[in-house]
Amino acid sequence: MTRRDEFLESVKRLLRDRAGNQCSHPDCRAVTTGAAEHPEKVNNVGKAAHICAAAPGGPRYRPEMSKEERRSADNGIWLCSTHADEIDNDEERFPESLLRQWKRDAEESRKSGIGKPLPRPSDVHNAVAAALSGTSRDFVPSAIANVHKATEDVLGELDPRFRIETSYQNGATTFAYHAKEDVSFQMTVEAGHAREFAEQYRRMLTHGDDVTIDSSAIRFRGSKLLEELPAFFGEGHLNILSERKEAITRLRFVQKDSGIEEPLPDATGMIRHGTHALTFEGSIFGGMITLKYTAAFVGEANEGRITLTPTLGSWQGRPITRLPYLDSLHAFLDRLESGWVLEGTLLVEGLKLFSFDLNQLEEGEDGMAEYLRFVQAAGCVVEFLNVSISFDRDFLPTVAEFTQVIEAARIIRNQLTYSREEITGPIISPLIVDESASNVGLLSATTEPSVVKFIEDEGRQLTCMGEALRMPPRETVFLNILPRIIGNPSDAKPGDTVDVEWIPNDGFRMIVSYLQPAS
Repeated sequence: MTRRDEFLESVKRLLRDRAGNQCSHPDCRAVTTGAAEHPEKVNNVGKAAHICAAAPGGPRYRPEMSKEERRSADNGIWLCSTHADEIDNDEERFPESLLRQWKRDAEESRKSGIGKPLPRPSDVHNAVAAALSGTSRDFVPSAIANVHKATEDVLGELDPRFRIETSYQNGATTFAYHAKEDVSFQMTVEAGHAREFAEQYRRMLTHGDDVTIDSSAIRFRGSKLLEELPAFFGEGHLNILSERKEAITRLRFVQKDSGIEEPLPDATGMIRHGTHALTFEGSIFGGMITLKYTAAFVGEANEGRITLTPTLGSWQGRPITRLPYLDSLHAFLDRLESGWVLEGTLLVEGLKLFSFDLNQLEEGEDGMAEYLRFVQAAGCVVEFLNVSISFDRDFLPTVAEFTQVIEAARIIRNQLTYSREEITGPIISPLIVDESASNVGLLSATTEPSVVKFIEDEGRQLTCMGEALRMPPRETVFLNILPRIIGNPSDAKPGDTVDVEWIPNDGFRMIVSYLQPAS
């Protein structure tokens, strides 16, 4: 049993106190101890976690550290139970340098907050109300975390029939108004925008499409909240969203000629619809493939038009040997490019609405299946060499780099073999005549097919995700092959180089493999 260098209780208390009894994860900061129901007991969800593991084989283990260094407070970080487990389960995502930065930031934050009272919820609302009214410029640091709630309350008071949601993303503020009940109001559109609005509104009724129009071109009557839109927001856009419903599209691939079927995971998403058509938007493989199709209720009811978008951004910077859904993505796009038909069945609230072929691919990324094949092969090579290379979405291999990596992966997987029929030209190798020319005599006298092995002097170099890698030497084995000296064997003299042609016989195989890389 491996001995673990655990923290002393005094070290655990020190780590907890220096972290202010809060989780050191920057997005957590949860308080880790508090009163239990029993008046003499305490609930604790905090852990003193090792930055570098307490025993060999653990995450971030450093063999050069002494026992006392592993047990010291310098090697510890205070975390809640959830994040203590998370950092140990994903070592590559949480390196030592990151954990030490968390620790420094947490302790510095706790040090600067000593003696300062925590903000009350009322402080936040008062600050936002003051900002809206202009009567005060006092700033409450925690107001930003709750500003949306206060803003929603202020706007909601103008018309209680609406529920307000606010959000801020990529420099744009969004205000969503949800009617709690039927609300009657009048809307006037300026003449210059009337035709555009009428067409969008028609598409909303017939196809469920959303309406987007310049907010300055709209005026409302019948709701103070809506009437104040121009004053509140100035320039912007008003979006009228059609009703959405949660939906599932059950997917399968079908090879029409053979009738073979392959089921796929369900695509989960939403539908919006009008009187003539509906549109489904969802995803599969953890969001790596976004799926969108529109199906008409009349005329084309048995056929959907589909848009597929592979989204590989979440792979950026991750180890190429641990990319989620890579194999599934490649198989999916390979089936599409190979002529398999993607069939879908739409279910809403458990009820089957449509079954149709999604075989009209409107958009996509040409060559994506081949690119994923390259990424698979690159991962195979990297794992074989026991090196670490991260995925780079911006890297595109040249034709030569693509071919080299694909071939290397085939060799590693024991897939690079050739039969007699697959050899398109003569197999010729040089032979240096030994001192007595006995090697030439031996080959000349060989009449029975034999096994011959060739080993490269040094491995070849290839480029994988922009990184130059040196492969081990190749070993090529020929089964059932017969040698023939080109020219007159008796003319060969010691030190000469002669050519030998290797003639495949029945049962011939050529097998290429790598010598095992140095550990």
